[in-house]
Amino acid sequence: WNLASSSGGRGGGSTSTSSSNSSSGGGGGGGRKAKKPNEQNQRLLRNLRAHEQVAQILRIPFDRSDKQMGGVLVAAHEFLQAFVERNPLNQEAMHDNFLDLLLEVMAKDQSGNSALAGRTVVEIFKGNIYLCKEVRESTLSVVVGCMANHSWQTTFVDILKHVVKVDDTPLRKAQDMVMSALEAGGEEAMVFYTNKVAFQHLVGLMGECARFDDVRSEELRFHLAVVDLLTHCTEGKNLFTEIKCQSLMPIEDICRVVLHPSTPVRMKEIYVNFLTHCYFDTELEVKDLYTNPHVRALFRELLRRDVAQVLSPDYKGTEPALHHFVTVTVVACVAYFLDGNKIADMLGDNTRVVLSLPLFRDLYLAILDLGAISWERTWVTSTM
Repeated sequence: WNLASSSGGRGGGSTSTSSSNSSSGGGGGGGRKAKKPNEQNQRLLRNLRAHEQVAQILRIPFDRSDKQMGGVLVAAHEFLQAFVERNPLNQEAMHDNFLDLLLEVMAKDQSGNSALAGRTVVEIFKGNIYLCKEVRESTLSVVVGCMANHSWQTTFVDILKHVVKVDDTPLRKAQDMVMSALEAGGEEAMVFYTNKVAFQHLVGLMGECARFDDVRSEELRFHLAVVDLLTHCTEGKNLFTEIKCQSLMPIEDICRVVLHPSTPVRMKEIYVNFLTHCYFDTELEVKDLYTNPHVRALFRELLRRDVAQVLSPDYKGTEPALHHFVTVTVVACVAYFLDGNKIADMLGDNTRVVLSLPLFRDLYLAILDLGAISWERTWVTSTM
């Protein structure tokens, strides 16, 4: 796979045993170091049909205890991932000839090969708008089945994320298809903590976080990956997916998690993003949104705790996760919530009365203050 990738320097042929999927938490991935794809070598390898020979290795049956063969399979997936990376022609070659084989390997879950194959499928779809628009229902069914049957593997969730959104562009047809596949997969594919017993279990998982922005539990990472996927499915004002997602995660459950003192910042960010795209920036008008006590309590606490911490004169900016959450995620959430046209449509004659409440004034002022502090730090950094 070193032929398909360029390390940008000598000694680039070494491999890393760490998971390439560590950022999203789940096992899987061949452990390749980040390298730039070498388009010339990718084309050469495609013309030589090297990918066809390497893909045949995936068909070889082997004993789980055969560590040497396991290493060969890891190397095969690393090659295929580098072969298709950011290369539409190579992606389509693998998709058309070997996607079914990879899905079959994913479904078998033999000694971690399922996650390896899933990582390769991620690279096949990643950034390829044509393949994502033409994704098959049968493909999505297999991926959702893997989510249900393989413990806490976020790799499969990553596949669906890349299918529904390409280069920040949500694909409505893909969103609808993924949402339908998830609905068919049921509770086994999506993990939520809505009842009291389940919520206490969630609190226990949050308590295992070593730092406020560190999510170590594989179960919690999987849950957050699912919530993030649902956010991707609702982006772009998709009425069908908004209705489905609102039924899966009621607004009071979202607020309960965000307001809990044990909730790490990374988890707050994912939940608030979901709230923004599923309830605020929507095609569907949510009844009583501006008078909802849970929403008001959420904003009060965000102002009192997170926003106040960032705006404090003593804040040194040493917590990048918190800074991003407040200055990007919270600001976007408040901006969509305070959209003037939507407020006027939903509140009518009561608009002026509601907006005169202290909470709404505080939200407006917080946005102004955060905008000023973000501009100031950007200007200082650019002039250093």
